[in-house]
Amino acid sequence: MRLNLGETSGRVRLRYRFAIEGRGGDMPSLSLRGIPEDVYEGLRQLAAWNHRSMQEQARLMIERDVRLSRPTAVEAPRQWRERLKGRQFPELVSDLLADRVR
Repeated sequence: MRLNLGETSGRVRLRYRFAIEGRGGDMPSLSLRGIPEDVYEGLRQLAAWNHRSMQEQARLMIERDVRLSRPTAVEAPRQWRERLKGRQFPELVSDLLADRVR
């Protein structure tokens, strides 16, 4: 995977590319424009403090935020319980026991 970050004043350009085995195509690219100078400078400083390029720092920050936005192992079952709330389900254990007695 290659991340290309064009460094221009007030603008950050991200382009993700890698060949998918068997498909040979490029992944979609992302271009960010209108980045405030202080945000751009902050990204540059974060990258320097972490001994990374700006490309790597931006990629890691995007990946982290996307992963953190997904439901956690605790939240996902809670969401399913909320979705299924009020539905009636058959009593499977008693049905299985009754079937064994027959």
